[in-house]
Amino acid sequence: MSSPCTRRVLRHQLIKMKNLENPEQNLRYQTIDDVKIKRVSEDDPDFDSAIDIFADDDNEAELEIKKKLIAENWWLQPEWQEKGEPQEQIDVTIGDYKISVYNFGELLAEQHLEELKSAIENISKVAEGKLLKQVKYILISNVSKFNPQSEENFRGQGAGEMQAIEIFPEGRELVPYGRIEGVSNFESILIHEFSHSMRKVDMDFINAWQKKFWKYIKDVDKRRKMNGVRYAFQQDPVDPQKCVSKYAQTTSDEDICESMVAALINPEVLDNEKLELTSKKLLSVKKNVLQIQLAKKSGQEVKLPEIDGQIKYKAEPSGIMFKPL
Repeated sequence: MSSPCTRRVLRHQLIKMKNLENPEQNLRYQTIDDVKIKRVSEDDPDFDSAIDIFADDDNEAELEIKKKLIAENWWLQPEWQEKGEPQEQIDVTIGDYKISVYNFGELLAEQHLEELKSAIENISKVAEGKLLKQVKYILISNVSKFNPQSEENFRGQGAGEMQAIEIFPEGRELVPYGRIEGVSNFESILIHEFSHSMRKVDMDFINAWQKKFWKYIKDVDKRRKMNGVRYAFQQDPVDPQKCVSKYAQTTSDEDICESMVAALINPEVLDNEKLELTSKKLLSVKKNVLQIQLAKKSGQEVKLPEIDGQIKYKAEPSGIMFKPL
């Protein structure tokens, strides 16, 4: 049996061979070694805006800044580089804001584009457009990923520090959503994953939702287990029947994301109290509807993102993080 290291080398070789066979579509990914980084001192005019790194020497500082940049920029990550070139790029322009979609699977159908546009339009109504601007990229993967929480494959994954939503093969299927009545799968997954960035937008709303609809399980013995280990923290819905789907009953975050799908597409199926709180806190009716435009690119037209210019960082000893007040 081959080792993980050997298999990784073979994957890289296969990707390289594929790219050589299709030179006209061979887009080169930027690597971390391509990125210009510089450690600055207090006399540098950009010192205040430089990225903070905690490290004890220059080598550790450089390693830490590289790890941070890789974690925040999807195109620097081996997982995406190993996929090769995206099949297509779709730039979605919403007013003066742009989100780029990179599709690594089969080309999107016209219905995909309609649902993408509808999801973006709906999300732009949330928190005065602040939720929309937590995402810069939508990555449509060609590989499934298992979700141990739901015991089925993931359909999507929230943006996180990459500001990139990931949509898995199951999430792009043009079928009914299944979890919520009267909504489609692809549009619902997009709205759901956008909504996972709500914590960056309105913690007052998050806290109000948890206080009203969820309860903390203090007794450790009553908490659920994952892989034989009880949760370190667990909340349960005060009234599970008020959750718009079974998946919404798993955590307060999933409850919010599922409820956002219902509130924006089919509000009649959402509990009245949840709809009232969502509408009051988050949803707004825009007088001037933003124009949404989609521009499709394929082949040589596809352009991968890059970090431009020089990244400056400042480093302090790691022990300073634990300095007593």
